[in-house]
Amino acid sequence: KKHGAESAIGEDGASSQFHDTIEEALEPPDEYDFKSVVRLEEDQEYDGELEEAAKQWCAQGAIPQEEAQHFVRRYQQVSQMDEEARDFLGQDTDGLLKKQWGVNYETNLDACRQVVASIGSEFQDFLNVSGMGNDHSLALTLLRVAKQRGIAK
Repeated sequence: KKHGAESAIGEDGASSQFHDTIEEALEPPDEYDFKSVVRLEEDQEYDGELEEAAKQWCAQGAIPQEEAQHFVRRYQQVSQMDEEARDFLGQDTDGLLKKQWGVNYETNLDACRQVVASIGSEFQDFLNVSGMGNDHSLALTLLRVAKQRGIAK
């Protein structure tokens, strides 16, 4: 395993304070900078098409720069996980969200799905293929966007 299950949540360099600030709506940048946080192996090439798509997705959600960069770093971690670790990530995130959202779990999850659908099928496909659809902090961000759009309370 490149990343064990224990690294699935909370070991990504983001503090719990970051998760707390996800609830706050901040201003998105005029231009997103992702290259400064991407770490490539010698045999990897920078994916400019994915970067452009990610910039559009973040702009549609009015995601602040620091938060967007967190997701770029998180994507790199999740993409290195094997299938077992990704499965654990999904289970762990599901458990965390059920605990955090309580009786609003299904309603909040539906609101997150509506935001994903509004951004488009390419974004939805990316979340499914990359494993990022199982990321706890991304779910919190999607819920914040849903609240800003009046989809969730």
